[in-house]
Amino acid sequence: MTDRILAMASDHGGYEMKALLKDEAVRLGWAVLDLGTDGPASVDYPDYAAGVAAAIREGRAGRGVLVCGSGIGISIAANRFPEIRAALIHDSYGARMCRQHRLDRVAAIRQSEGATGQYEDVVHFDSI
Repeated sequence: MTDRILAMASDHGGYEMKALLKDEAVRLGWAVLDLGTDGPASVDYPDYAAGVAAAIREGRAGRGVLVCGSGIGISIAANRFPEIRAALIHDSYGARMCRQHRLDRVAAIRQSEGATGQYEDVVHFDSI
């Protein structure tokens, strides 16, 4: 059953935030399919957006979280796939509104110093 599996990926600009969100997701009981990246070496964010889209399309995950430096590029890349609705999330309010109105399957966020608390709600998919 994929409804409790969360596909997560980031580029080199978002791997630290992805790691924090992954820990929070696991704490909440999600199984996490970590699709990379795991370090600061430069990578192409569209490849990681495609990986999350494929995981959802193939039934390996029910939802996804993508992180990059700004969140903009990776959300655009994810939205190229018809079965994916990636919402660019800036804070907990945006995350809640997207879930409440069923607007997204994928949350895209930006890596930001000191912003971890703003984004922890992204992985609280059960609370609306």
